[in-house]
Amino acid sequence: MARYSVNLTFKKPNGGSGGNKWFSVNATSESEAKKTALEHAKSQNPDYLWSVDKVRAL
Repeated sequence: MARYSVNLTFKKPNGGSGGNKWFSVNATSESEAKKTALEHAKSQNPDYLWSVDKVRAL
């Protein structure tokens, strides 16, 4: 298992401003890291629209 840093971008509902947020996750692949980070972000802020911007292996 490797450690990845995943940068997610988000948009707030109702036309609010957006931004980005980094998540550090343990995963066996880059695709699993993306999935894990998205699931974590959606659990924290389910109303936001999340998408993956960058993934870096640490």
